[in-house]
Amino acid sequence: MSNTVAQLACQLTFPLGPSSYLDGYVGWATDDKKYVLTTPTTDWIPTPYFGRVEVSLMPDGHFGVVDPLHNPQVLQEGTRYPWMAAIMRLPPDGPFRIMWQPLRRTTDFVPTPTSSVGLGTISPRLRRRAQPAIIRATQGIEAFEATYGRHRELRWLYDTLQNTYTRLLSPATFRDLVRQWACLQRFWRYTVAWLDYNVTLLKYYPLSFVDWPAIHPREVLGCITTDMNLVAKLYDNDVPVWLIRTVDELTQDMSVESMDAFTPP
Repeated sequence: MSNTVAQLACQLTFPLGPSSYLDGYVGWATDDKKYVLTTPTTDWIPTPYFGRVEVSLMPDGHFGVVDPLHNPQVLQEGTRYPWMAAIMRLPPDGPFRIMWQPLRRTTDFVPTPTSSVGLGTISPRLRRRAQPAIIRATQGIEAFEATYGRHRELRWLYDTLQNTYTRLLSPATFRDLVRQWACLQRFWRYTVAWLDYNVTLLKYYPLSFVDWPAIHPREVLGCITTDMNLVAKLYDNDVPVWLIRTVDELTQDMSVESMDAFTPP
């Protein structure tokens, strides 16, 4: 299967909106016209990456366009990580935007005066700006565990977040600090995504609004998947989701205006 898809390949018309998760507002076809992506919750489709995908660590410490923090992921049936659908988008404002900000040498790196090899630490100002986000995640974990006890996966995410935050206090090269800062951002957003998915979106573990404020479904990335059960759950909660199917799986009940695949860029 091609790693990219064409631009809009089919337009599904539902004047009153999709009547089920099998319907859609818009759809795309892969270049070989074997697979179609449809979405019952949004009016756009992100570029999915199928099959073997080469991943490289970028200078900012992340993994480019295929990074789960930047692009909705393709989740297979029975995935262990359905909460990746709840990874937060960049908020328009507020204290949590710091978890999207790259580390800057000119303002965020403080050289260690006694180091002869260029070691340094992140600036006290940046640490202060990151504290509200760390505190918010800590409060959510504490509220969750006070109600439901320790959850192994959630505790692993949070412990990694805390360990990464602690490591930032130790002198390191600027390159290593960039990677540590990116790791902190990653595991903060993973931890928050786990809580948003399980606590506020699908409500598997309900908490009060004070303990963990609800996130709007359109403030998360969503996911691309073949899992019908996951699509149904996300559709019921208005979370962005894109369903992958073969052309043979499309039924005559679906209204398709065109199935013309465009040449991908």
